[in-house]
Amino acid sequence: MWLIGRAPLFRNAGVAFFLAVFSPLSKAESGSVVISQIYGGGGNQGAEFQNDFIELFNRGSDPVDLSGWTVQYASATGSRWQRTELQGTILPGRYYLVQEKQGAGGSLELPTPDATGGIGLSAKSGKVALVRSTELLSGAAPAAEAIVDFVGYGEADFAEGSPAPELDNATAAIRRSGGCQDTGDNAADFFAGAPRPRNSQSPPNPCAAAACPQISAAGIANAASYAGGFVAPGEILVIYGTNLGPASLQTLRLTGGGAFVTKELGGARVLFDGVAAPMIYALEGQVSAVVPFSVESSPATTIQVEYGGCRSNGVSLPVRPSAPGIFTLDASGRGQGAILNQDYAVNGSSAPAEPGSVVMIFATGGGQTQPASKDGEVVPFELRPLTLPVSVRIGGRTAEVIYAGAAPGMVSGVVQVNAKVPDGLPGGAAAVEITIGSERSQPGVTVWVAGSGEAGTGQSVEEKLARLKSEPSVEPLPEIPNDRVGLPQDWLGLISWNIQVGGTSTSAGAPRPPMVGEALAKMFGGTYQILAAQEIPSQGSAELLQSMLPGGPAQWDFFFFDTTDSMDNGFWYRAGVETYGSVPLFVTDRLENGRIVPDSSKAKHPPVVAQFRVGDFDFTAISLHLTFAGGDTEESVRELENVLDYLDWYFNQPGHDPDVIVCGDFNIPSRLSGQTGKNGITLDSAFDGDPRFQEGERRFVVTVHEPTSRTSAAKGGEPANNYDHCVLSADTLEEFIQARRVDPEILTSHPEDPEERLTSDHSPIVVFFRTRGEGVAPDGASPIEPPAALHRRKPIQ
Repeated sequence: MWLIGRAPLFRNAGVAFFLAVFSPLSKAESGSVVISQIYGGGGNQGAEFQNDFIELFNRGSDPVDLSGWTVQYASATGSRWQRTELQGTILPGRYYLVQEKQGAGGSLELPTPDATGGIGLSAKSGKVALVRSTELLSGAAPAAEAIVDFVGYGEADFAEGSPAPELDNATAAIRRSGGCQDTGDNAADFFAGAPRPRNSQSPPNPCAAAACPQISAAGIANAASYAGGFVAPGEILVIYGTNLGPASLQTLRLTGGGAFVTKELGGARVLFDGVAAPMIYALEGQVSAVVPFSVESSPATTIQVEYGGCRSNGVSLPVRPSAPGIFTLDASGRGQGAILNQDYAVNGSSAPAEPGSVVMIFATGGGQTQPASKDGEVVPFELRPLTLPVSVRIGGRTAEVIYAGAAPGMVSGVVQVNAKVPDGLPGGAAAVEITIGSERSQPGVTVWVAGSGEAGTGQSVEEKLARLKSEPSVEPLPEIPNDRVGLPQDWLGLISWNIQVGGTSTSAGAPRPPMVGEALAKMFGGTYQILAAQEIPSQGSAELLQSMLPGGPAQWDFFFFDTTDSMDNGFWYRAGVETYGSVPLFVTDRLENGRIVPDSSKAKHPPVVAQFRVGDFDFTAISLHLTFAGGDTEESVRELENVLDYLDWYFNQPGHDPDVIVCGDFNIPSRLSGQTGKNGITLDSAFDGDPRFQEGERRFVVTVHEPTSRTSAAKGGEPANNYDHCVLSADTLEEFIQARRVDPEILTSHPEDPEERLTSDHSPIVVFFRTRGEGVAPDGASPIEPPAALHRRKPIQ
């Protein structure tokens, strides 16, 4: 029977594997030397100094040799790093100046630098790391153990906490208290001020003696999931605060006999009701410990951190029997889980698990075992199942649990769950979830399952259709960890966004267009190919939107028909996308000024139909905005019925393309959103209740079940109502990968005007398709021009 890992693997590498998947790099490692100032405007217009620079500061009490260290820089969203090597020693309370690239302007030279490089820093946004190594970092969000300090500023996509303020040619990011403050949050630790470079000869600034530790309930979380609010026996916690431990990272140590983990690290302890807990690591701004099993007899426990003989304030949290959290490989709590395959390979895209095989999932928060585990014990190679019941779901399906208990060779508190991968799952990243007792692990953790290796493949059209009609959740895509990275090759990203009239206003000083442009620049690194936009009021607005897209008119063209309505629809498409034409629906006439008159009896805001081909995937698309009618969903459905009449005509045309995508603001919620319109109406019922769309290629499925329509600025602008969707014909599911709402954080706010601070009252949605590969083949252009008798009273010239 398959039960636990091989003894040699766990006995030799168990603790190392555990530390690799659970590290304190949820924020960059802190130390006595920190980045104290960043300036990227050197030599630019309006700059005083001729060079960019990075300043370091030793806030500790001991000298630090910087030989073999580097400062490294990447752009705000970049993954390519540049470095400048350091040398010499930085004394306590002293600064260290690194001179970087010189510009053409500026009138002042920097003070004598302590190190010199040629990096050109951005004057506005970027990422700077202090690294105890000369090896270049990799990735947009590096997690190397050699990182000593990390600062993201401006629009940086990675930082300690939140990024420091955005800068300009006349301001630098300056660490508060002369460099002494380090809370682990760049936004809190830095302010934007006039650059004031300091070198090793500048007056010293000794930092005050450390105060007693300070913690809060909000800073206590499960070390795997980062969920908080309560604790469980044997749960591994991470605790954030101030003055919690030594400046240099201290990691797990074993007692002399190697049978237990110590309960003190670098002078730091964590206490639960006065009982010292096994320590995993200790650092100035955060510590990690294992909740003693003895808390299971109490309804609550009081937590304190002790460092330097001084105890923190006490924080009381409820105790529950379990608090499961799955460890992830990047220690973020989301994405690829810390999972081994049946052959002991680390699970991932290059080593997926075969359906029917056993995977080993590592977690914490499982509660007590039988026989009982001891605090801080290195678990011997014996079976210690959890006392609480355990279930596992992979890819939304129940997985058979083979073993769930203490992980042999690791500290008690680490849970190992061995489960069989269900048959019939698609290839790619599948959601994995553990339930222990009545508590469930965090969402967003994945395991790679063997298949074609391409997201969205591995299932038949019928299986995909059934899944999309029954499962509202959207699994994370490992290829796109966030909405700011570029799309993989041979993927199509089609954005649908009710931008709102003010977002493309051509009025001078209109506040929303710059925010719309900023949002468009952030989404998917600007590599999406098609934008279906709604609420575009005029031809001038259409051209303004074109100019705001990344690359502007040189990279983008559009299909737009300017009507007498103020909320028109259209498509904007990137160079390289093939098109076969476009036509507006439900229009009656063209006026002398060129504007088209809509048939308001069929649609207040005329839909636009267009045909595209990207790679080997061609399709017909409709961008629409159904009437809101003051919340009367029946009126929205009445307009939708006219669109269905058009689709019926379209599917009756010889040689039509069966791939049809209808995206936009439907003002009708989906069934899986849990919301309904007037009289219980849902968008699904409008399609499913029409007998013309019940079989074969005519079947449609509604996607995007998250709230997309935002509340007012006064209420915070949070997504509230489920109105925006991409509805897909059955044949598009051969290419379909995923549809979902774009991260609402992409939308910015205007801090000075609460009535105009929202970029748009709708969040964008996105649908991804494969454009090449197995099952992807062009169908050829087909008619999209409806007969005048069906849709128009007078042809539009």
